Amino acid sequence: SESYKLCPCFKSIVDCNMPTSRLSVYPGNTLYIPIAAVGQFNGTSPALILTSICEPEISCFYNPRVSIGMGQRIQVLDRGCSNLAYTINTHLTSVTIYANFINISSAYEHLSNPYIINVTVLPCSSGFMLKGSPPKCECMDSLIPTQNVIECDTHSQKVRKIAGTWIAPYKENSSKILFHEFCPFDYCKLENILINFSNPDEQCAFNRSGILCGSCKPGLSLALGTSQCLQCPNTYLLLIIPFALAGVGLVLLLLKCNLTVSVGTINGLIFYANIVRVNQAIFFPHDTRSNVTTFFSVFIAWVNLDLGIETCFFHGMDTNVRAWLQFVFPIYIWILVGLMILASRYSILVSRLIGPNAVPVLATLFLLSFAKLLRSIIAVVSFTYLIYPDGTEHAVWLQDGNVELFQHHHSILFLVAVLFSVLYIIPLTLLVLFARCLQAKSGYKLLRWVGKLKPLLDAYQGPYTEKFGYWTGLMLVTR
Repeated sequence: SESYKLCPCFKSIVDCNMPTSRLSVYPGNTLYIPIAAVGQFNGTSPALILTSICEPEISCFYNPRVSIGMGQRIQVLDRGCSNLAYTINTHLTSVTIYANFINISSAYEHLSNPYIINVTVLPCSSGFMLKGSPPKCECMDSLIPTQNVIECDTHSQKVRKIAGTWIAPYKENSSKILFHEFCPFDYCKLENILINFSNPDEQCAFNRSGILCGSCKPGLSLALGTSQCLQCPNTYLLLIIPFALAGVGLVLLLLKCNLTVSVGTINGLIFYANIVRVNQAIFFPHDTRSNVTTFFSVFIAWVNLDLGIETCFFHGMDTNVRAWLQFVFPIYIWILVGLMILASRYSILVSRLIGPNAVPVLATLFLLSFAKLLRSIIAVVSFTYLIYPDGTEHAVWLQDGNVELFQHHHSILFLVAVLFSVLYIIPLTLLVLFARCLQAKSGYKLLRWVGKLKPLLDAYQGPYTEKFGYWTGLMLVTR
């Protein structure tokens, strides 16, 4: 039968129970509306459609503020479901589309009504602005494909950024863009992806979010040994018990098996394990990116006094807490050995159990801790500059771009890192490197304190001839 009404289609099925549609579109983008011309007996047939585009509550006479694409005022519907296409060009926030038949027999004029499409014209997304005549959302000049962005997709209002960079609006719904050339390692996705500035966290890897992807998404906690953010119930605090026992086990293992630096067999092992750990992403990129846990990776982690597994201890654990924990375990095992040395001085029984290895074990733990604490110190003091659209620069903590340098808790953490450098890293390196020279001059009044450190220094120099006594110190410098 002859068609006299327009009905929308859903998955190629005609549904005449909805006489209107509500849709949204960005200026300059094209709407595709599935529709069919329906007759008296619900059959479909071809039809010629005339379109009027109007402002709400205003008559549909010609209005220069509203226009559609060329050739879209009159469109042809095939039999069955077809798409009406409308490219909306306007500064307005809403328009109404009336679609009706051009010709309809007099028998159906009283039944025919236009199909109404209410269109919300969305404001341009962050990074886009209205340009040209007719107006449409185009990429901002600062984002036109340059070193920052590969592509601007005006249809999806997304930009394709360069892999390894970070980009986001300066403020929510702002037309000003904040760009940083280097996203911290493992924080951002490593492919050129399309992102919408209304959700800049799309570019972050491992459920991260925020400035430079420096924090976790709400409800997640940062894990140890990785950049991953995980669900972390507070019951995980019980993991502290096995880790505390692991420290005791490590000390006993070194004591009973005589695996100390004074023997010399593990010096090279520790050195190369440190090098592999700090460059693990280069040597084993697949394991790093996919968080694969293998026996080798766990072994390397243990030699570096790391856990070797992904875990967190409590809900809300963040970068600041993780940084503090990196200092805790080495200090804990130092205290264990220190207590054993003190106990052996006042107890013959303890002295017999420990034997002569207490000081070499302490020297070994100092060596094991060196690379871990050095990496932790570098992580704490590392920073980068964010250049804001007004030209100002702000230094932020590289591990968490949401934290300004020397602000809040970071100032205390920074001070602790400096103290570890001054009181541990630098003195230990210089002592071990110049041990022979210092011991030769220990008769001088200013260097008499060197004699008290002789057992510790002898542990480092024991495996080498006098000519090469500096070798352990040289490996510390290399680290």
